[in-house]
Amino acid sequence: MADTYQTFGGGGGNFSTPINMAGAQVTFYWGDALVAIMINNTKYGGNTGSLQSVTVQMPTDGKVVLKKMQAKNDQGYMVVSYLEFEILGASTKVGKLSTNAATLTTDCVIMFTGINCGGLIDQLKYQIIPS
Repeated sequence: MADTYQTFGGGGGNFSTPINMAGAQVTFYWGDALVAIMINNTKYGGNTGSLQSVTVQMPTDGKVVLKKMQAKNDQGYMVVSYLEFEILGASTKVGKLSTNAATLTTDCVIMFTGINCGGLIDQLKYQIIPS
C-alpha cells in the first residue's frame, strides 16, 4: 500500500523542513489558535509569551491516534486552532475547541511530518499509518 500523506489547516506560513517527532519532547502553545510547537529545542511558529501550553513525550515510533483537528479564520487566513490525539491511550487536547471551525474528526494512526507556520501554526502535515 502506498504511503498516504495529508494536510490540515490553511495555506499560509512557511513550510518547515520535514519534522520528526519520534521520541521527542513536544510542547504545544496556544491562545485563540495554535501559536507554536516546540520539538525538543526547535520552535516552529510565533511568540509563546504567557500562552497556555502542554508538553508531551512522543512515542519512539512517532505514532499517535488522531481524534480531532480544527482550523479557523484568523484575520483572513485559516490556521490550526485545535488538536486532539492519543498517545498510548492518554488523551492530549491542545487549543480551543469551537463550534464554528472547520473540523476533522477521525480515529486513525498518524505521524506528524511537517508544519507550515509564521506567527501561528497555519497547517499540519501528517502521514496516515495503515492498520
